[in-house]
Amino acid sequence: MMRILRRFAVLGACLGLAWGAVAAHAVTGLDGRWYPTYRPDVVRWVQRVLKGQGTFDGQVNGKMDAGTMEALKRFQTLYGMQPSGVPTPLTRRALRVVAPNVKGPAEPAFRGAGTVIGRAGEVRVAHAAPPPRRVPQEFQRRLNVNDVVETGANGKAVIQLDDGSTLFLGNNSRVQVRDLLSAPAEREQSVLVEATRGVLRFAARVVADATTDIRVQAPTAFAAVRGTDWMMSITPEATAVFVEDGSVAVMNIGPNAKQVVVQKGQGTDVAAGKQPTEPGAWGAGRIEDLRKAVAYP
Repeated sequence: MMRILRRFAVLGACLGLAWGAVAAHAVTGLDGRWYPTYRPDVVRWVQRVLKGQGTFDGQVNGKMDAGTMEALKRFQTLYGMQPSGVPTPLTRRALRVVAPNVKGPAEPAFRGAGTVIGRAGEVRVAHAAPPPRRVPQEFQRRLNVNDVVETGANGKAVIQLDDGSTLFLGNNSRVQVRDLLSAPAEREQSVLVEATRGVLRFAARVVADATTDIRVQAPTAFAAVRGTDWMMSITPEATAVFVEDGSVAVMNIGPNAKQVVVQKGQGTDVAAGKQPTEPGAWGAGRIEDLRKAVAYP
């Protein structure tokens, strides 16, 4: 028995060394998912930033209390993030943007983005920082943050993100990998893809892992991934989401934001300036058209 207790003690000490971890247990976010706990100095910095933004009126005490979590949730909702109420890596980056002069704790190293593993027809890749011409071809296909992938009228592409998720792009599509954060010490992954137009299919590698926060931003809506397989049709005027498996949280962009959860076999439409329609069944023809649009040769 003493040997078992010593093993747990060592495990707890190791977890305590991880950035942001203060104990060998998780905290339940306001979205019902589990997240790692965070050091008091991280929470105190979050509280100071939120107080400066006027969204937190509690004490700066380094405790993840109800008032802190509710204030974080309001901040995350305002900026289109998963409303977890906990300071995920993506949330902390947004907090640094709105309060650059409030000194915070050091962040872990982030990396990513992905690789174009399949292409057919007209496909253009615009690198934010073009790779050297003499590097091997596989490095030319690597995507980093802020790189853009576009397909033409007859083009399709497959992008493998570094977290293991896969994006299938249909004709006349444009996506930009805005962020792919990897914080192994915190067991967190955050992916943000901006899709301007076209049709895409997202196959997420992990759905049960609460440390993965995957979002797609379209002109009229945000989609927070809770599902393993879903499709999205995007124009400047409207966004349509259909879920093949799992579920996806969809929220309109703009005032009077409303979030709906689209379950397996359901779809929703988000017109510009409108809230998402109530999720429901789609006609077989509409679903099949989406499937064909993203089917890779």
